[in-house]
Amino acid sequence: MGSLHQSAIVPTTRYLSNRIRQNPPPAACLHVGESDRFRQTRMLWHRTYPAPDWLFGQPLEDNRTSIEIFNLGGRWSRLWELLADSAKVPISLAEMEHEQGTCEAWYLASNNTLQRYTQLDDSSRLMLFRTFVIAPLSAVPLDEAIIDPSRPNYGLKREWGLFPVRKVDFHINLDDVDLNRESVMHTITRVMGRHGLGVWLLVGI
Repeated sequence: MGSLHQSAIVPTTRYLSNRIRQNPPPAACLHVGESDRFRQTRMLWHRTYPAPDWLFGQPLEDNRTSIEIFNLGGRWSRLWELLADSAKVPISLAEMEHEQGTCEAWYLASNNTLQRYTQLDDSSRLMLFRTFVIAPLSAVPLDEAIIDPSRPNYGLKREWGLFPVRKVDFHINLDDVDLNRESVMHTITRVMGRHGLGVWLLVGI
């Protein structure tokens, strides 16, 4: 069990860190001329151990790159609140990134319309934004937001969704055990049966 519990944290952190710190950065899908813009990546770690900042090379030497790391624990209301307020990449760009693999999906906007920015004085300056959610596959309430073409009604409840980016199956998340709300057998079945850690990109539908 010691080799399974939270075992996907390191490879997932390495994957995200490599994407954030890649230099020069990949072109922005459909915004090739804007690829040198200031970039901000927000990461929402939910119901799992969050990677410490130093694993992402904080503080970053690149003054054109910024990251925000949120450790939400198990606060579902806070997660839904942040997802509603965070930058949403157009789903067409997420699909382009997935299909082509040569560009990255970003949301292009001025920094006075979205997430906090204290680094820059010009609030009207265009920047590139994106938001990742990192959570165990056993976090069942996320199912209603995950984009899955096999479930045609997934996009009817809200104007945003979670686009699957990466999954590591070799991962048991004991932090997702919730004996206050479910029986021991139900918890074991859920956590063990739906093992794995996922990364999703927040997109606008």
